[in-house]
Amino acid sequence: MGFMGLIMAYILNFKVLDYHKYLLLDEIVYYSKRYDRYVTVYKGFISDGATFAMDITTRAWWIHDILCHTYKFDDGSKCNRWKSSRILCDCLWEDGYWIRAFLWFIPTLLGGLL
Repeated sequence: MGFMGLIMAYILNFKVLDYHKYLLLDEIVYYSKRYDRYVTVYKGFISDGATFAMDITTRAWWIHDILCHTYKFDDGSKCNRWKSSRILCDCLWEDGYWIRAFLWFIPTLLGGLL
């Protein structure tokens, strides 16, 4: 886990409901520099974590899951699979998971596998 990942472990507030099922207890707001858009994951959102991969403490899979659920940024503009995968990688990179930022791009782009 990278340095930012350690920090994220203290910032993210979620509850484990079941194996690969998580309930977000506090809202996450992310600003994508790449797309100049905000993404908000609302309190109470349920995520499956990193599908078919080891779950790690990062906001990346929360943000990716909400984008794949709504296909929209906060301003209502469309977010396709390419953009949501790029944002996942950007979040992973920012959170210190540099290798996963590269490795998880193609699987999420091709089928939402993570």
